[in-house]
Amino acid sequence: MPAAAGARAEVAVGAVQRIADLGADAERRPRRPVPRLADPALADQLAVVVDDVLRTGDPAAVRELAAELTALRAALGFPAR
Repeated sequence: MPAAAGARAEVAVGAVQRIADLGADAERRPRRPVPRLADPALADQLAVVVDDVLRTGDPAAVRELAAELTALRAALGFPAR
């Protein structure tokens, strides 16, 4: 079920943190909390952490990233492709 309008930002914030954790794990760095920015900045924040994971080149991390993005898409109410 899609998130309610007020909860969409929080769903995105959770995904940003989980994706940042994927990147940290793939690079064998400590996990760190991602700062909570204003809602309009969430798309940029998401793009940065996605790019970080992709740049690791870790196939397992990239598979987990794809699953996370698919789940985020569904949680935000966008149709599956």
